[in-house]
Amino acid sequence: FLADQEYKGVLRLATTLKHKPADQILDEALKYLQMFYSKKIVFAREDRVHVQDMRLLFFYHNRLRGYHFERSFPRQIIEPILETRTPTGELSLVGG
Repeated sequence: FLADQEYKGVLRLATTLKHKPADQILDEALKYLQMFYSKKIVFAREDRVHVQDMRLLFFYHNRLRGYHFERSFPRQIIEPILETRTPTGELSLVGG
């Protein structure tokens, strides 16, 4: 999927990511994110991403909002991630 999005010009993948499966990319992203924080803030278990610090999640959400990633990724990718949305469509809960 990511390679397809790169081909369409939606995003640009780093060379090191081009041939990695999505689960490995997610694992690495979570590992690198965790390097900045002393407490566990986000972790993957089974097929879900669990968030321990919603304020931090909103911080990152707000920082990335202007890039309109929600428009770039199809519903089948985004909807399983988002369990609920606020009435305005904002991210309200990720994971379990």
